[in-house]
Amino acid sequence: MLSELLIGTATADITPVLPVALDGQFNMRIARGIATPLTANVIALESREGDQSLDMAVMVSCDLVGIPKKVLGMVRREVHQRLPSLDVQKIFLNAIHTHTAPVMEMVKIWHGGTRFLKQVLHSRRNMRILL
Repeated sequence: MLSELLIGTATADITPVLPVALDGQFNMRIARGIATPLTANVIALESREGDQSLDMAVMVSCDLVGIPKKVLGMVRREVHQRLPSLDVQKIFLNAIHTHTAPVMEMVKIWHGGTRFLKQVLHSRRNMRILL
């Protein structure tokens, strides 16, 4: 039987609602305008043999300074509710470490936190199959 690798990609706009506190400096900075939008870029990999899925992984690269464990946990719980067959330990989030991204540790300050999660999950529906 022929094995194949499916690759899907998506991009989600995770730009927060302004004003927002920015991360990455030793002093408080508040963004009141947007020079460039923040994105989460998603790649999903699935190995298949015929109609059977053998393994799957999802990687998300975010325009953020860092990603708190609390956010990773939120994403994994939400994905598990929607896709119980996906091993959520194979969901990887990383940050590009930009110093012009919202504060993530203080989710109440960053009103876009919930929006980030919804946009990343919604982007799965819009993925393009590359191979």
